[in-house]
Amino acid sequence: ANAFEIPDNYHYAFMRAKFVSLLWPLVTFALVAPLALVGLALPFWRRRDVTALYIAVGVYLATVLVFYVRGRYRIPAVPFLMVFAALAIDRVLGAIAARRRPALAALGAGLVVAGVVTNHERCEAAHDGIPAVCLGGDSWFDSEWLKLSQWYLDKGQFDQAVRYAERAYECTRPRRAGMIPAWIAGVEARRTQELVRGGQRDAARPHFARAEKDYRTALGLGFEPAPMQSELGTLYAIVGKPAEAVAAFEAAEKADYLDAATAAHFARAYVALGRCAEVDRIATKVERTFGADGPSKELRAIQTTCAARQAPTSR
Repeated sequence: ANAFEIPDNYHYAFMRAKFVSLLWPLVTFALVAPLALVGLALPFWRRRDVTALYIAVGVYLATVLVFYVRGRYRIPAVPFLMVFAALAIDRVLGAIAARRRPALAALGAGLVVAGVVTNHERCEAAHDGIPAVCLGGDSWFDSEWLKLSQWYLDKGQFDQAVRYAERAYECTRPRRAGMIPAWIAGVEARRTQELVRGGQRDAARPHFARAEKDYRTALGLGFEPAPMQSELGTLYAIVGKPAEAVAAFEAAEKADYLDAATAAHFARAYVALGRCAEVDRIATKVERTFGADGPSKELRAIQTTCAARQAPTSR
């Protein structure tokens, strides 16, 4: 057990700390767990009428601990655990009232041990590109701010999306270094694209500059280098910088990364530089990787257009 609720679909600690202030005075698993452990250890189990309660709590918690330790899975057990927590409180108050010092000392020692066991910070070593982390405090609050940013991004509210993404920098224990600037770069790149499509190139410049800067920051932190290079290449292609776009795309390709969704930007950048043979190479690679339908058809159309433009000069 651990007092930190490992987040799954909702981060309870984040919501409690940042948004639902009415929850602040309420007890948490950090208090219920040690009291419940002491209550479970008391000879309360000798009563046959509560055997079913012991079985229900024990089997449920054992299943959660063995297979999937997440906050939302252990919450259903909390009402039952509170029964045992209430028993522990009753026994402590009874020992105080009767001035039974040995019993009070034993209960106090049990609560201390249980508190240490349930409230220690569980630390995980680095794995699969995720840095080492100790689960506690504001661990992974950054991901929750980015979820809020995504909500505003889906609504097309770019300023709010960036504002909430920037709040992720408040987190002292982020999931991954570079994730926040990469996210902000993606938001600003999308805004740049929409402004360019709308013919507002002057308005797009500061957003392009922010996106480029944050992509470079993410790359400097070693965050997903190949996808970041691909996204940076797309950004350059959007604003009409084919040489920079090709350099970024080729850096991603060297890392054996090719995103079918951005391949058309890749091809058009080559066309702008007059390198039609490279378009054929990319189209062939996309066909081998993703099949002949979809993006490959667009790439072949771009290749045909490029060849047609070069045909008069080769005669």
